[in-house]
Amino acid sequence: EWIETEDPPGQYISISGGDHPGVCECKPCTKVFKKHGHAGTEMIFVNKVAAELEKDYPDMPVYASAYSFTQWAPRDVKMHKNVMVHYCPIHLCYFHAFDECDYNVKQRHPLTSIKEWLRIAPTVNIWYYALSPPDDMLYPYPNINSLSRNFKLFRDVGVNGFTHQADAGHTNMAGGVTELQGYLLSKLMWDPDYDVQNGI
Repeated sequence: EWIETEDPPGQYISISGGDHPGVCECKPCTKVFKKHGHAGTEMIFVNKVAAELEKDYPDMPVYASAYSFTQWAPRDVKMHKNVMVHYCPIHLCYFHAFDECDYNVKQRHPLTSIKEWLRIAPTVNIWYYALSPPDDMLYPYPNINSLSRNFKLFRDVGVNGFTHQADAGHTNMAGGVTELQGYLLSKLMWDPDYDVQNGI
């Protein structure tokens, strides 16, 4: 009903977990979690909806977020052909590129996680966090030097697209860096080889 009554019609449908820390702990859910994991359980559901939706809307992508407790790709699920995974690399060090500092490389393994999603999903996009974590209150947020390398890494592993989340509403606190950051992010989304340092 939502697709048919929306004016203009939506370009995709989102079936994603909420922005919250917990999951259902009832016995049936816990049993499924033990078998498929949190990501596997959610993606099985996403696949079923995607398969039903495809019957009437074969060109409608189904958006699913790999975020928080679903950040790691399930081992026993392959995503339906019309599912678009949005990988959200949270709890990382954005001061450095994803392959540079020990925290990213040895503890969080974001590139490994992205590759796993690319193994099971036809389309993987990145939700790129370009804003200061809420508990840091660190402005301006010095992540500009890592931008070029990260976007090249995403391109080279096969990522299809990007959404970036930045501090657009905190311009005064950020000392004006948000405008520069937005400009650079736009340039890099068009061309990952753009040189952030030299502006070429």
